[in-house]
Amino acid sequence: RMGASCSATTPTHQAMANVEPTSQPEPKRESVASISTHAPKLEMPMSTDIGNADNALAVPSSEDAPAMPVRHLPSEEIATGIGEADNAAAVPSLNHAPATPVGHLSAEEIALRAQIPTRQAEVMTTAEGGFTLKLTESDGIPAQASAAKAAEQDRLDAEAAPPEVKALVGDRWKKYGGHVVEEMLEHTPLITAQYLIALAKSGGIMPRAQEAPLAARITKKNMWRLQYSGIYRLPVLVLSYPWADPFHPDRAGHLLQQLLPILETVLETAQDETTTGHGTSGRGNKYQTIGVFLDYTALAQEPRVDEDAAAFRTSLAELWRWYAHPMLTVLMCTAELSGAPPPTNPKPYGARGWCFCEQKMASLAKGNNILWDIRNYRPGMSYEDMWEEMRKGGVRRPFMSPDRLAIQMKEAVSKGELVFSYGADLDVVVDLYRKAFETSFRDIKSLVPVCDGMFFKDYGWGDDDLPILMEAFEYMRNKDCCPTVPIRLGGNNFSPGAKKQLSEAPRLIIDI
Repeated sequence: RMGASCSATTPTHQAMANVEPTSQPEPKRESVASISTHAPKLEMPMSTDIGNADNALAVPSSEDAPAMPVRHLPSEEIATGIGEADNAAAVPSLNHAPATPVGHLSAEEIALRAQIPTRQAEVMTTAEGGFTLKLTESDGIPAQASAAKAAEQDRLDAEAAPPEVKALVGDRWKKYGGHVVEEMLEHTPLITAQYLIALAKSGGIMPRAQEAPLAARITKKNMWRLQYSGIYRLPVLVLSYPWADPFHPDRAGHLLQQLLPILETVLETAQDETTTGHGTSGRGNKYQTIGVFLDYTALAQEPRVDEDAAAFRTSLAELWRWYAHPMLTVLMCTAELSGAPPPTNPKPYGARGWCFCEQKMASLAKGNNILWDIRNYRPGMSYEDMWEEMRKGGVRRPFMSPDRLAIQMKEAVSKGELVFSYGADLDVVVDLYRKAFETSFRDIKSLVPVCDGMFFKDYGWGDDDLPILMEAFEYMRNKDCCPTVPIRLGGNNFSPGAKKQLSEAPRLIIDI
């Protein structure tokens, strides 16, 4: 799951971005005490961005309830694909989807790991070969009930805001591409930071999308809670993270606990009425929130009824917009997966196909300071510290053309370096990256009106990266998606000859 940047001069920081532009129907809700799904997202690694790690696995499927990747097509769509060119790539029939484990874990070991209970939930195998996650009466159910109650109170407090407060729209929302978020909220909801904080504090685990409390959702109806924020960029946090298990990404709540202090700090900043940030308005108020994008809580999970499947298809086709938007912070959850209980998919972040592509999409047009690695977080960090420190660590490599990405991912999959639970997801993510690449560069000014350059500075790129960049530039020319603003490559380690070659690239404005 990766960027570049756009700049607009501001009092303390330089606004950076490399761009990507961009109310789902209410699904049928099930009992909060029982969460059923059948499989997580597919995954794989890359030779340069990925290290050695444990292998991943696929979940057995059945005729009645086929195992499905979390972002895959609904069951009835698999044989024929999506149908429209602009939607996600078509996938082969279920007969071709792998139903055996990938890697060193045996089916028996997978089953043993899957059935280890946690304090919050126990996992039961269904007659069809899927899994049912049942919340415990001692911890799981009370935790979700407590968080739902907190979300409802937060909703009531927000609804009581004066009309003039609800009407406030900050400069940053207007200039940094808030209109794109508005479009995406038409079909894909966000979850409030307040709800996730309450859930983490109560020791709970995240619910699937269909069971997320209505009060915890940000849709177009209540998006005013994002429009007057005190943070430096748009108040949306997009998570890129590996699933620990096929039936739930975080069934012991370890990821939620890692996120808790980060969410608290970012939310506090969003609500700070004294924060001036980079704009002249939008200083924040107590009614504001941070909208959090988590695939498990945003995209309808299996089993899906008809309306869930329709919403899922729409959200999946637009998934790339969340990661590629130049002014949305992407947090890469690269920390080692917890061993309690041991995950049934032990592959790390860098070896996951979805994570790898998400990182690449986020690296196309993202502002330099809003592509974060959770491993760089330290307790007690302020938002300003996070802004400066969490981007460090060499997470950004040169943007590559969609054609190169497709070739490299296929090679990595064939070598077992990148893992997808279902091979068909490879075509899906390549298609998403292609849309992200072309739109991010071509439409940068419409995505972020104040953008005056795409920044890829001080990343340590050198002559070995020259062929990748030149190939990407050629792709831009061939697809007529050259940006209308300069691509700024200063501060890297290119030789004089490489600088000359880059600066003379036809139809592009290269500042080096």
